[in-house]
Amino acid sequence: MSSPPRRAYADTVTGALPLEREPQRERDPLPLLLLGVDHRTAPVGVREKLAVPEARLPESVRALMEIDGLTGACVLSTCNRVELILSGDAERVRDEAVRWLAARGGVGPDELAEHLYEFRGAAAVEHLCRVASGLESMIVGEPQIAGQVKKAFAASREAGALDALLHRVAEQAMRVAKKIRS
Repeated sequence: MSSPPRRAYADTVTGALPLEREPQRERDPLPLLLLGVDHRTAPVGVREKLAVPEARLPESVRALMEIDGLTGACVLSTCNRVELILSGDAERVRDEAVRWLAARGGVGPDELAEHLYEFRGAAAVEHLCRVASGLESMIVGEPQIAGQVKKAFAASREAGALDALLHRVAEQAMRVAKKIRS
């Protein structure tokens, strides 16, 4: 005697069979996009072109916020990485953000695409937590990166580009970094 096929808890509660369910559009509940290059994906020459001096972070974030569909933006620029942390409609802003980064650094979009990585939603938060903790650094655990992440989000706040989602993401990244260090 064989047992009946297993059903998901939601199916048990609603009584629906898996085939009876309406197909749902796959969508990450966090409208977050992280695009970047680092010491593993891009040579020093490319990273240097894309780098944003700390004093110019607010100005760069304000320029980035001109992309239609963004609700928040942060630029993290260190000697080993340049990352855009963006909230809003990821599908709508992705290509424009890549073009913005390429143009800002004087790098062709095709050249940039060879080195670019991308995380969305929860994966973007996880990546940022790993970065802030020093786990993604060239020298694992280096302590300077947490301060650099904090300064990047402060520059976004100064530029008026730190929306509620990015604020929560920044707080989470700093909490995780502190916990890992202690």
